[in-house]
Amino acid sequence: MPAEDPLLEVETPLGFVVICSEARWAEILVKHPVMVVRLEDVKQTLTAPDEVRKSSRDG
Repeated sequence: MPAEDPLLEVETPLGFVVICSEARWAEILVKHPVMVVRLEDVKQTLTAPDEVRKSSRDG
């Protein structure tokens, strides 16, 4: 079975690539239905956040 094309694939300012499939987005919407119209906001926030905090786990 081929892998599902990502609904969202963006690089963060720290160089991490965030990938979210349509199936995972659907799971998120079950608990957070208000996000149904916010996918573009999520992309924007991941690529250009107001603030970035690097944790000790970020290396």
